[in-house]
Amino acid sequence: MTEGAKSAVALCEKWAAKVVAELPCELFLFGSAIYKQGEQFNNESSDLDIVVIFPEPTSAIARVSFLQRLGEHKAGLELDMIPALARTSCTVAGSSIVAITQFELKANIHKSGVRQFFTKSFFYDLIYKKQIDGLANAGTKALRDEDRYSIEYVQRVRNNFLARSANGSGGVSAYDGPDPLPKELMRMAAQRLDGLPYGESFDTRHGLDAISESLSARKAEGSEIKDLHKCVSVRRGARGKHPHLSPANQLLVNELLFDQASGENKDQSSK
Repeated sequence: MTEGAKSAVALCEKWAAKVVAELPCELFLFGSAIYKQGEQFNNESSDLDIVVIFPEPTSAIARVSFLQRLGEHKAGLELDMIPALARTSCTVAGSSIVAITQFELKANIHKSGVRQFFTKSFFYDLIYKKQIDGLANAGTKALRDEDRYSIEYVQRVRNNFLARSANGSGGVSAYDGPDPLPKELMRMAAQRLDGLPYGESFDTRHGLDAISESLSARKAEGSEIKDLHKCVSVRRGARGKHPHLSPANQLLVNELLFDQASGENKDQSSK
């Protein structure tokens, strides 16, 4: 293995030990740092690509809390990369995290849309310190495309939320656009609905209605969902001070979409 790749792996192992001490999870390195002994890894420009598997069982609120805490650890990794890998830039994120549930692993869902990513890639287990060919249990579950597309979108949002550089720039910004929710989110919620008239599968109004119904049905699960329900209601036109959607609120509404698409939620009203 090249010296640069060795340094990258050692850095990630040290970081992973800190993460699991607070957040029980599975962590795997992939990409150029381990591919072909790191011959394509560049200390200055190559990303450190990491898969994080949420601990089970999961819930929408728990995943958001986990991602927020993981973000703090990821900020430390970005800072540590500068001296460890002799990097000169602190304005671009040097690591990329794909956070997934066991459901996503079994269904082989990757944010890129690649269907066999977790079965046909090399990974390095950062806890047990060994390389493996594919992740265990990957590709053992079938899923219809409409739900797969929604979950790929949720993964991208998680990845963007964690994509902060060493100087703190990047990540997901507060949303205060003209629509109640981001259009792509509403389209994703709409396209997985059954029984819509022909041509209306991507109508954002249907997606917004489905999300609002889910929020209403699940607001008793926690104050986070209750507050988000109020925020979206006001943004839809209910009385109240017009609020923006914080990054945490955007994560939560996306995790509720994940619950619907995976079928792992209590609310089935949108099915």
